[in-house]
Amino acid sequence: MKAPRCTPAFLKRKLTTYVAYLSALISLLAAAAGAAAAPQCTLPPLVADRVGSAQIFDSNLTNRASLVGRRDIIWGDEGPRLPGIYSMKYMTVDRDDDATHTVGWYDAHARSDWVMRKCDGSPATEFGDPNAPVDISRPEVRQFLYDEAVAPAANPHRYDAMAVDNILATNTFKRCGVERGGKLVRRYSGTHVDPAYTKDVADWLRWLGGRIHADGMCMAGNLWYEEGDIAGFRQLAASLDIVVDEGGFTRNCKASVTDAHWLVRLRTMRDIAKEKPLIVIDYVCPHSADMTPAALDWSLANYLLLKGDRTYLAIRPLVTEKGPLYDPAQLHVKTGRADGDFKQRGGVYYRQFAQALALVNPSSTRSAQFDLGSGSTWRDLRGVAHSGRVTLSPASALVLVKP
Repeated sequence: MKAPRCTPAFLKRKLTTYVAYLSALISLLAAAAGAAAAPQCTLPPLVADRVGSAQIFDSNLTNRASLVGRRDIIWGDEGPRLPGIYSMKYMTVDRDDDATHTVGWYDAHARSDWVMRKCDGSPATEFGDPNAPVDISRPEVRQFLYDEAVAPAANPHRYDAMAVDNILATNTFKRCGVERGGKLVRRYSGTHVDPAYTKDVADWLRWLGGRIHADGMCMAGNLWYEEGDIAGFRQLAASLDIVVDEGGFTRNCKASVTDAHWLVRLRTMRDIAKEKPLIVIDYVCPHSADMTPAALDWSLANYLLLKGDRTYLAIRPLVTEKGPLYDPAQLHVKTGRADGDFKQRGGVYYRQFAQALALVNPSSTRSAQFDLGSGSTWRDLRGVAHSGRVTLSPASALVLVKP
């Protein structure tokens, strides 16, 4: 093999290659240093041996200070910082948070092509609210939403997390495209399950999460669960630091999901709870005065079956009521640590804790029995003693504690 000739052209090529290599190496090292220096968000407190408790909004409370020692988390914290409570600032995921920023406002400010529309050209508004639905796939829209909702919360580091509301993997509000030059430029099919829509939401959440993390906060997301698109649900959940499940297990003082659907939901939420913090919101009855022991047992028992080390429960009425804190005893049951995952025996799903036992019969049609074992006595949350076999009626639950 002949030695290469050290001509000027050869030396120039070698020098260029070396400089390019060195530049790339410096960039990689800078990126690694930047990642290491990036602020890490602080997760909510560990609640491995007790019921974690979340408050959903606090502006309706006449005794807001009573949250101290009774709640671990406030979703939508609007008052002065309360000691010992994880604080989340509210924002919506794909609408302008300012209710005065209607579709007309966007038209007047030469931003009409920021507004998302249905395939018939009408605005894809949500929940009947006037807030304009915007195109989260556009960089300038993302920056606008960040500047409006996140940047003010990041200074002076008042909050632990951003509470991002109304996240959907499915295109429930039939977003289709934007209007340019009087014509609709389509981006989505307008169908309920649309992978292109889910991808855009996932991309937006990754971008937003990066900015929120850089500001030293976590990103919590109220992510709607639909059994018809669990893959989409999991895809978006992966982008969140904290998942919020507003669907829960209870509505109108009774089970809202039973039978095979119940098991799919339970397993999905259990998997999420193993991976990251999870807040379960259960709108148990229409009003706090309607709350029944059976409905509260159902809510708490389902929570206990899926609970992880950072899983929290919000038991509340469906209708937001102004007044004192609604604080049911179920949020303060002493459970101790769980003895493994939930199990199934004779139609009853159960989970043993050091000081408690959660029993759920998810069947909508059949009663089920559970044997507590000989010489074992428990008390329910009303103080009634139970031993031997207990019978659970259809779609019912029981939470027992050691006397």
